[in-house]
Amino acid sequence: MSVLVDDDTRVVVQGITGGEGKFHAGQMLEYGTNVVAGAVPGKGGQEVHGVPVYDTVNEAVEEEDADASVVFVPPAFAGDAMFEALDTDLDLVVAITEGVPTQDMARVKRRLEETDTHLIGPNCPGLITPGEAKLGILPGNIFASGDVGLVSRSGTLTYQVVDNLTKRGIGQTTAIGIGGDPIIGTSFIDALELFENDPDTKAIAM
Repeated sequence: MSVLVDDDTRVVVQGITGGEGKFHAGQMLEYGTNVVAGAVPGKGGQEVHGVPVYDTVNEAVEEEDADASVVFVPPAFAGDAMFEALDTDLDLVVAITEGVPTQDMARVKRRLEETDTHLIGPNCPGLITPGEAKLGILPGNIFASGDVGLVSRSGTLTYQVVDNLTKRGIGQTTAIGIGGDPIIGTSFIDALELFENDPDTKAIAM
């Protein structure tokens, strides 16, 4: 099993027509992630990597039955992008963007508390369930499926610890980079609770 993402997760990429969004959407698709839509205001009707683009997250969710989104939106607009995602029925929002103004995140955090959505990030590498799906910028090739959950504030340390685990034959259920900003959606405690409730996670690296 896993937490938050698996091969059934249907993903919207917010900002898919931008450089970062386009590149990492391609990497996610290559890994096998079920990227079903993009969402960019004013870009509805386009396609990126064969994925349909919609003007709003809500449209993308309704048309493609999506349940997660990844935010590759510049810092000045990332708060609004997260708000837009939180106004839908998405189970999970992963905000990769670095440098989101703290004031914007304070507002997002208040809104998050009114929803049942899990928010990972911002300023994070995302999360991955090895062999099933990755949401974000994690290098999929260093991960292996197994029974250790991983949670980290640091992207680079996530890769280092995972690489060490994998080289020793220790695979992972899910690895979560929660992000290093002062205000983030998911804390260590939140992540530990998710792993605690996953019967297939036997140990956690933090």
